[in-house]
Amino acid sequence: MSHIAKNENTNLLEKKEDPAFAKIFPNASCQYSFECTDTDGNKLSKVEQYLANFLHMSPLYRSDDNLVFVENSRSPPTSWYKKRFMTKYMLKIETTNDPKRFLVRHVVGGTISPKTTRYDEFVCKEVNEDGIGVVWEGTGHVTSIATRLLTCCLSGETEYKQRMVLIDEKGEKEVLLHPVPWAQK
Repeated sequence: MSHIAKNENTNLLEKKEDPAFAKIFPNASCQYSFECTDTDGNKLSKVEQYLANFLHMSPLYRSDDNLVFVENSRSPPTSWYKKRFMTKYMLKIETTNDPKRFLVRHVVGGTISPKTTRYDEFVCKEVNEDGIGVVWEGTGHVTSIATRLLTCCLSGETEYKQRMVLIDEKGEKEVLLHPVPWAQK
């Protein structure tokens, strides 16, 4: 007969949220506009922006450890292919030791894409007086094979820049004029 030591206070499935991260990137209370910022010369960025527009990825908000597209959470997508895709595709947040930085992992069909294939890294550049992150600058990382597939072999670029900006109650972007000290290089 085997005896398994069990600690009643520890649940391995229960994940504790970092309070500093919860403050700077609150759960479900803030909406962010999303865009790819280097679409002028980066073909991968152009394709990513097209896909973001097509899937109505902006605005989005945080729901626990997921990024949720507001448009698709209010009313389901009307076309069958968008509906099918949105049931198979999710964006998962992975926190880091730094509350001002997080990773976004792409989940397709229930499988998390490995970091060697695709992930996004966001860093807080500005906060408001409440301590909420206003501007998050990000870099998307994609393998060269995936880039060639997405751009029909027109590009070998493996990174693109992106930005999330807090939307205020009036529906306007809330951009501050002073960046936070840790964002300055």
